[in-house]
Amino acid sequence: LFWPTTQLVKKVTAVHHVVFVPLVLLSCARGAGVPLGRGFLVSAAQTVVCQAVCRFATPLELPAIPGRDGPHYLNLNLC
Repeated sequence: LFWPTTQLVKKVTAVHHVVFVPLVLLSCARGAGVPLGRGFLVSAAQTVVCQAVCRFATPLELPAIPGRDGPHYLNLNLC
């Protein structure tokens, strides 16, 4: 987000990654809602499950593309 070459559209659309989980935790902890600790644990468990599914469902490389040598590696950050 802080690189000078990052476009404004990418900065705006990436902000939800920073604020989503804290906002969900706070909104669930209001009033008679989910206690803050339990909300954190549910959020952490969901994150671990989603990352595991993404890690195993996304291939590391694609078959060779015509006109290129060797496989095409995917540059994905899936934790």
